[in-house]
Formats: sequence, C-alpha cells, structure tokens
Amino acid sequence: MAYDYEEKKRKQISSMKSIMDYGMGGLFLLLGLFFLFHNYLNIDFSRFSKTPLIDNLSGGISNVYGAWRIYRGYKKNFLNERKGSACICLFYYKIGIYMLFVASIISCAMQA
Repeated sequence: MAYDYEEKKRKQISSMKSIMDYGMGGLFLLLGLFFLFHNYLNIDFSRFSKTPLIDNLSGGISNVYGAWRIYRGYKKNFLNERKGSACICLFYYKIGIYMLFVASIISCAMQA
C-alpha cells in the first residue's frame, strides 16, 4: 500500500514538472522568436540594443533553452536525472547570458 502511494506521488510530481517544462519551454521559444523577428513586427529596440547581433544572440539562446525544456518535459526523466547534467545545462545557459552582457557592453562602447 505504501509502495502504491509513493509511486502515485512520483507520477504526479513527474507530470507536474513535465507540464511546467512544456509551458516554460513554450515561453522561451516565443521570447526567442520575438527577439529574432521583432523587425518584422515593427518593434524598435534601438533604445536598448544598437546592433542586431545582441538580438540574434538573445533569440538563439532563448530558442535553444526553450527547445531543451520542451525535450526535458517530453522525456519525463526527472526522478532518474543526475544533478550534474542539470548543473551543466544551467552553467552553459549562464555563460550565454554573460556572453550577451559582455557583447552589449562592447556594443555600447563601440557606439560611444
């Protein structure tokens, strides 16, 4: 009986995490597409970013991260997941954010 309860609880947690990953992945994909195609929507980012390189990098990184979240939700491998693999993905995501930050500083310095 206790085994059935634990198994049911694991399945509920797994499905909740899967739904969250689908939702967050979709949001990151939409954000990435927005950054990549904001010119076609006639939205001007010139106040924030002077070069399209920053927008393209932001859009690309957001799309990759969103696709990874959707894949993780599809795979539903939450309980057997190693913490090391999640840390590596988070590490690469943070490196991408830092690269965007450095690129924006360089872009602002070149504009001045």
